[in-house]
Amino acid sequence: MNLKQLSKGNVLVFGDIILDRYISGTVDRVSPEAPVPILKPSKEDLRLGGAANVAVNLSSLGSKATLIGVTGKDDFSDWIKVLLKKNKIRNALSKSVNPTISKLRFLAGQQQLIRIDSEEEFTEADWKSSLSNYRKHIRLEKNKVLVISDYGKGTLKNLPLIIKEAKKLNKIILIDPKGDNFSKYKSANIITPNFDEFVRVVGNIKGEADVSRKGKELIHSLKLSALLITRGSEGMTLLEKKTGKIVRMDFPTEAKDVFDVSG
Repeated sequence: MNLKQLSKGNVLVFGDIILDRYISGTVDRVSPEAPVPILKPSKEDLRLGGAANVAVNLSSLGSKATLIGVTGKDDFSDWIKVLLKKNKIRNALSKSVNPTISKLRFLAGQQQLIRIDSEEEFTEADWKSSLSNYRKHIRLEKNKVLVISDYGKGTLKNLPLIIKEAKKLNKIILIDPKGDNFSKYKSANIITPNFDEFVRVVGNIKGEADVSRKGKELIHSLKLSALLITRGSEGMTLLEKKTGKIVRMDFPTEAKDVFDVSG
């Protein structure tokens, strides 16, 4: 897989859809009822999170993204549709009796005061509906790449089945994983865990040689083509199969303070 396939082609994104809400304001006093700050709100922002944020990022690269997932039958779902249209992202969303997954953050300046998560596990009917949408779109010849965004919220109830059907159609499969059970991602082309997720799966890392050794072992055990480990301020480490061997490449990055988080 090369960047052109992501930046110029049609990409199918399947995963957990989240609405991120941010209420910003100022704090100039503490509550007399409890030792907590009193926020005077001045602005509310709505942004796409989870798999929807992945679709936005792909769209910004020039991809023609189509989003598959589940939302509720509520105002949050309507707002998601508006934001998807604004970002020119096609979608096939299943509607659940459960509410749309949302994360509400209260901010004072650059300080996050509290986060409130609203979510309920989606039903078997929701899974079957989203699987039907997936099957319809994965069969389209134009969709060469499948990006799976797993936030562990229950949208992706049978990942081995999803991967198997995409592999049969010779699709390129890229997965943003979650949790400590990576066996469900077996046979994907590439997975992109962060460093903490990587360590939870492979065990203690004592140095860079361990990163390479255990990364290669993970590639072999999961039958991957590549493993991309995101490492925060240390950049990224890519381990990729090339001409019969696994090659490591490191990509440094400039560290920045991040206050605007999604998903």
